[in-house]
Amino acid sequence: MNYLIDIRIHAGEYEKTTQSLIEGAKDREQAEKAAILGEAHDPTNLENDSGTFYGLGGEFAYVVRGVTEVPEADLAVLKRYMYANDASVMLSLEEKDYE
Repeated sequence: MNYLIDIRIHAGEYEKTTQSLIEGAKDREQAEKAAILGEAHDPTNLENDSGTFYGLGGEFAYVVRGVTEVPEADLAVLKRYMYANDASVMLSLEEKDYE
């Protein structure tokens, strides 16, 4: 399944929102995790606190703000304008369980 994930990133006083296109996820939860791992500066050292992921000793915070399932027919159009991360590649960055 394919998903468009909205992520809010906090870095000190700075805040931004970004989107991540994830393809090949088995479900919504896997897509969310893959998107967070893809945005993190050090995906092997994230800490999960009730759905907020903290990296680099708390300097960065990542929160999923929204998830939209992308039909296969729409995926090719989105990929013309944005990079699609493969869920299996993003999840391979993970060395520990955040659950």
